[in-house]
Amino acid sequence: MAEQIAPPGRARITRCGTCEGRGRFRSGDECYDCEGTTWQLWKACPRCGDIGWDRLADGQYACRISCGYRWGEDDPGWLAQRLPAGLGAESSPGPGTASVAMSDGYGPPASPGR
Repeated sequence: MAEQIAPPGRARITRCGTCEGRGRFRSGDECYDCEGTTWQLWKACPRCGDIGWDRLADGQYACRISCGYRWGEDDPGWLAQRLPAGLGAESSPGPGTASVAMSDGYGPPASPGR
């Protein structure tokens, strides 16, 4: 039986630094990073949880810093790193909270309010 991992898995959740957790810019436009949810989900290595990873030319991913683990898009720990159903901009941070924005492997932004 396949391993079941609850969202957001090993991903890290932060308040969106682009819109400062408002979900919208002062102009009224929806934030392009969090898509209005106010949260960002930073995908991480399914094995060690390190947010430093690379997408390789062969379509796989590799943990850049900690453990060197390589995985594909079908890895259960990778698939769990997503927005849980029913969460939106009104959600508060905590277990099970996530966002739709995905890290490019370089880690979360500086703390909000900078």
